[in-house]
This record gives sequence, C-alpha cells and structure tokens, in this order.
Amino acid sequence: MREFFQSAIDKFAELSTQAARVSVLEQRINEMSARISDLEGQNAGLRADLTGTVNHLNEVQGKLQETERALDNERAVTAGLRDTIVSRDTRVSELNGDLNHTKEYADEVTRERDASRNEVGDLRAHLDTLREQHRQVTEDRDRAENDNSSLRRQLQEVQQRLDRVNSILNPPHPIDVASVA
Repeated sequence: MREFFQSAIDKFAELSTQAARVSVLEQRINEMSARISDLEGQNAGLRADLTGTVNHLNEVQGKLQETERALDNERAVTAGLRDTIVSRDTRVSELNGDLNHTKEYADEVTRERDASRNEVGDLRAHLDTLREQHRQVTEDRDRAENDNSSLRRQLQEVQQRLDRVNSILNPPHPIDVASVA
C-alpha cells in the first residue's frame, strides 16, 4: 500500500512538472503569436512604403524621359541654328546670341536631367534597401512560424502524454450489473 501511495506521489510530481512545462510552452506560443503579429504589421508597413517608393520612382522616371525628350528637342534646335549660321553669314552675331541662350538652356536641362538621374539612383538604392529589409522580415517571419509549429508539436506531444497519464491515474470504473439490480 505504501508503494502505491509513493507511486501516486511520484506520478503527481511528474504531472505537476509536466503542467509547469505546458504552461511555459503556452506562454512561448503566445509570445510567438504576438511576434508574428508584429512582424506581419511591419511587413504590411514595408509593403506600403515599397509601393510609395515604386510610385515615386515611376514618377521620377517619367520626368527623366520628359527631360531627355526636351534635351533631344533642344539639340535639334541647336543643330538647326548651326546650319542657319553657315548659310547666313550676315546674321552670325544675332544667331550666336541665340545659340548662347540655347546652350544655357541645354545646360540647365542637362543639370536637371543629372539631378533627376541622381534622384533615381538614390531611389533605386532605397528600393534595394527596402527589398533587403523585406527579405529579412520574411525570413524572421518564416523562422517564427517554424518555431511556432515546433512548439505546437511539442505541446501536442505533452498533451498526449498527459492524456495517457490521466487515463492511467483515472481508469474507467466497470459497473457491476448484478449490484445495480
């Protein structure tokens, strides 16, 4: 009888230990779920930032194309002016003034184009940074999901063990039909 009580005490201690472990595992699962929610929120924010950056990049590229078209137009004007200078010596000084003005405008357009190109380069670098951050966040999320799955499996194993222990400690009691009648 003493062995029975000692065995029951041992089983109770083991169940208490397992209950504590289950509690710790539940806490870790809750922490992981919160972390996953945080990461998903961050991921959504990064996606919104990325969309804004891509839209801005498209706008800058459109401006760059406009600037390049304007520069091409100005180059055509300059070529036309040079042909006019060759054919009309009498208007050389007047055309030189026009040409200087056109060159200044072309320089201004070139500076604007260069500034736009620099801005595009900066945006591309920022986009690359955002892509890397997105990749890292995705890896963190995947790692957290794997950890969560592992913890769920461990919790399920502990629950199965606890169910087996409970079935051993609390076996079903057979009903004696003769004593009931």
